[in-house]
Amino acid sequence: MSSIFTGEAAGTGRGGEPGALAARVPALPLFGLTYWVWLRHRDAFFRVWRTETLGIFGEPIFALAAFGAGLGFYLRSINGVDYAVYVAPGLVAGYAMFGATFDTTFGAYMRMMNHRTFESILATPVTIRELVLGEWAWGATRALLSGGGMLAIAAAYGFVEHPAAALMLPYCFLIGLVFAAISLSVVAIVPAMSTLNTYFTLFIAPMFFLSGTFFPIDDLPPFFRVYAQALPLTHGTTVVRGFAIGEFSPEMAWATLVLLGYLAVFAPLCVWLMRRRIIK
Repeated sequence: MSSIFTGEAAGTGRGGEPGALAARVPALPLFGLTYWVWLRHRDAFFRVWRTETLGIFGEPIFALAAFGAGLGFYLRSINGVDYAVYVAPGLVAGYAMFGATFDTTFGAYMRMMNHRTFESILATPVTIRELVLGEWAWGATRALLSGGGMLAIAAAYGFVEHPAAALMLPYCFLIGLVFAAISLSVVAIVPAMSTLNTYFTLFIAPMFFLSGTFFPIDDLPPFFRVYAQALPLTHGTTVVRGFAIGEFSPEMAWATLVLLGYLAVFAPLCVWLMRRRIIK
């Protein structure tokens, strides 16, 4: 399988007719060779799995110790929920966002511009659409890994105990799909990798703090409350917190629809923008 991205196999690339490689590599209906792009990223992950795993499980240990046990000592509860139990699902959603965003911003940009990985992949029968969808799917996978790592450590601390908390994992993947699509759209239009710092400074970092991760957004000033309600992470946090503490409400269904709405807009947009950037 690895030869699909070494440039050794025949193929016209960039959406042309598949060559000899296509006869050996099965395509999946609808997604074509997207799976093989995802598999390439998975193999790259496994080559450095020790380092990656240390980050996935190591950082949550300190984050939950600081925000859950540490800050929770002074802030006993919010809306009748122990503060550590309140903040843990917010961190799960937040880390899912970060997992997808880092890989589909700096990671995708370096694969496209610095390492020329995209060129190697497109020298095979993989089309631009399949390449972008593979990047998108891998970004969501990174969200699942990051959010799952945070969830595992939160459960080990005793901050997440409700059986429905297992349903947080599919939502970590959904959060990843949303932010991977948004981030790839950004990568397609930035003039330089350093510009991605602005994306993090003005969008990702404020969202982490204003999306209900650490406190309810109801008491924010009106402008920031409206702003927070428009953020995709706010809705992701709403759903995963409901599963974590076992309090289910119609708001969770609405939050899911909002996430799907973001997905419906940015999934096709990121493919279109990335196609334009790569061809240019």
